[in-house]
Amino acid sequence: AIALRDGAVQDEALPRALMAAVHAGQTAEALALMEAGAPWDAIDSFGHSAGAIALRDGAVQDEALPRALMAAVHAGQTAEALALMEAGAPWDAIDSFGHSAGAIALRDG
Repeated sequence: AIALRDGAVQDEALPRALMAAVHAGQTAEALALMEAGAPWDAIDSFGHSAGAIALRDGAVQDEALPRALMAAVHAGQTAEALALMEAGAPWDAIDSFGHSAGAIALRDG
């Protein structure tokens, strides 16, 4: 079974295939599976999300806008974070701990 961050458990092919692709470092396969509906926040039996594994293993491209967005969100700079998203930074950018910019912003208000 694959657990999701919200506590739901999925025993489906897509999340299992995504976790296998991420663990194997198959970036193109992982991206294709997510486009097909596999949840990026699927969690393996060790409690690691697909996104966190991809970041740890360097499978996620390190671009300036997502880095700047994560810095702004962690610093509580709402106006700057909004401007960065308007400039194209993805709201679902994730940090090295697997936390998304959106989740951090919601958590920190």
